[in-house]
Parts: sequence; structure tokens; C-alpha cells
Amino acid sequence: MKGVLLLLIFLVLILVIFGIKSQKSEFDREVEKIVRFEKFSIFSWELKNGWIKLWPKVSLQNLTSKEKKALVLKYFLDKDPILEDVVEQILREQIEEVLKKEKISSPFGFLKDRVFPPLWFEIEKPPKILVISPREKIEIKKWVFLSPQLDDQKRDQIEKKIDQLSVSSLIVEIGGVATFPALIKKDVSLKGALEGICHEWLHHYLFFKPLGQNFKKSYQLRIINETVANLLGKEIGALVFSKYYSDFPKSPQLPTPKTDFDFNQEMRKIREKVDLLLSQGKISEAEEFMKERRDFLAKKGHYLRKLNQAYFAFHGTYADLPSSIDPLGEKLRTIREKTESIREFLDQVSKIKDPQDLDQILKDLEKEED
Repeated sequence: MKGVLLLLIFLVLILVIFGIKSQKSEFDREVEKIVRFEKFSIFSWELKNGWIKLWPKVSLQNLTSKEKKALVLKYFLDKDPILEDVVEQILREQIEEVLKKEKISSPFGFLKDRVFPPLWFEIEKPPKILVISPREKIEIKKWVFLSPQLDDQKRDQIEKKIDQLSVSSLIVEIGGVATFPALIKKDVSLKGALEGICHEWLHHYLFFKPLGQNFKKSYQLRIINETVANLLGKEIGALVFSKYYSDFPKSPQLPTPKTDFDFNQEMRKIREKVDLLLSQGKISEAEEFMKERRDFLAKKGHYLRKLNQAYFAFHGTYADLPSSIDPLGEKLRTIREKTESIREFLDQVSKIKDPQDLDQILKDLEKEED
């Protein structure tokens, strides 16, 4: 009964959060005017889809473990949409088993026997996202969800108009979004889907913890939130994959041409130079430098549609990536290395309210080692 009540509260809170009409600045109104015909309404999507998982479309009752595995493998090899509903149910069941084993099935002590928030997700094309950064520094100033069907011409038109507001913009495709149910990208591998589902569920979990409740307070807290979800999403996804699909047939790998060029190292160098130029107030010079480096990367076989402040603002939220220069990523990795389990790591980082809390957690863990 407690679980059902909490679920209803969670659904209502999500509808309230996405339905709130906050005070809009002149800049916000200008952006809204530009994207109004292409905007993706999370609130409308939640009203329509927020309850659908209460009544599962399929039952797994008569399926053996072998049959479940075969259905999942068939879906990810053939991408047969007829199998989507049953595959979603199977993956949910398998991930839930791992979450319970790792003792992180719920943010509340009194719901240890069930997964909460429920592991609800839909395999469908998620919205695109318009990322806006100031020109003078790299951080996310605003983001807007846009239609998944947005074509390239409309995308370029929107970016051009947004840039005329003296900001840097980029529209990107994302792997998922923590709506409820979460939206998970269709055209990914089985391993990628498992990681994505776990990543978005962790956002749901953190919704009830200080880290999730404070992530909008600063760009640094957003980075910590996304990096925690990324690190653990990959770790939990790998555990599920290893438990159920270790013999999954690997796609044939094309031979990688030998090269001395290191893309991640180059991206770190570019980011460091851009940060330096922006700190000196040399905005135009930084932008010209990014354009030149984008052309250089293309010649090396790495095509980026745009390389600007918004690009780094978006990708910089995942501080665990090899191309990141943000020290927050290294601090989180160190905390994970010093904690004995996923549960201990999550307990430590989920209480973060301020980026400085990371340093205190590290100090406390080092004291325990002495």
C-alpha cells in the first residue's frame, strides 16, 4: 500500500514540476517564440503516458528464462517493433533483480522488497534537446526539449535564430530522458539500452535525495548528477549484461586504422584553450579557434557538426568521459574506488547539496583508510 501511495505522489510531483509555469525573462520569451512550433511538451507526454505501465500489455508468466533471453536477443538483432512490449518487461525484470542484489532498489528503508521508483521505461525516440550556453563562459544557461521529428533544415534555422540572441546554441540527439516512464533511444545496442535504462532510473532514484533535488542550483551540481548516473548506469548495466547476456553475439568489428591521433586528448586541449581565451574575455578569438579545430578534426576523420560553447556545455555535464577536463569526474571516480559497493557509493554521493561536499566525502573516506 505504501508503494502505491508513493507512486501516485511521485507521478503527481512529476506532473506538477513539468507543468509549473515559472517566471520568464525576456530572453526566455524570445527563445519560446523561436521554438514554439517545434517544442516537445513533457507535461503533455506525461499526461498521456505517465500511467500506462500500471497495466502491462504482456505477461511473462509462461515464459522460461531461456525464452526470455531469446526474445531479447532477437529484438536487438532484428529491431522487430512487435517485440518491444515484451522486451521492455523482460529487461525490467532482469534489471530489478540486479538492483535488489546490490541493495539499491529504493531510496527508502521501508521499501527494500521492491524497486521504487518503479523501473518504468519506453523504448521510443526521445525528444531532441536545444542546449544554450552563454558565449562568455561554458555552462548550460537553458535547455529546451524539441520534437524528435525535427528535420535538419528546421534545426539549422532554430540554431541560427537563437545565436542571434548573443548566445551559443546546439541541438543534439540524446540517448534517453528521465520522464516517467523514461524514454530510451531505439537504435542502440543491448548493452547501450541497459546502461541507458539504468542511467535514467538513477535520476528517478536521486529525485528523492539531496543530489537530485538540488541539481538545478548550479552547473556543477548538474555535472555531478549526470556523472553519477553515467558511472553507475554503466556499472549496473554491465552487471545485468554479464548475468544474462554474456554470450550475446558481438557485432563484427571493422579494422581500426592505426593512427597516432588521440581524439580525446585533442578535445581536452581544445577545451583548455577555449576556457583560457574566454577567461581573458577573448570571445571571438575562442570561437574562431573552435571553428579552426573543428575543421582540423574533420580532416582527422572526426566530424562534428558544430563545435562551440554549447557543445562543451552539454558534453561537459558527463565528467566521466575521456574527453572531460572537469576535476569533478576524477573525484567521483576516486570515491567509487574507495567505496566497497554500489550501495555505499550511492549513499555517499546522493547526500551532496554543494560541489564542495565531494571534497568532504573524500576526506572522510581517506580518514577511514588510515
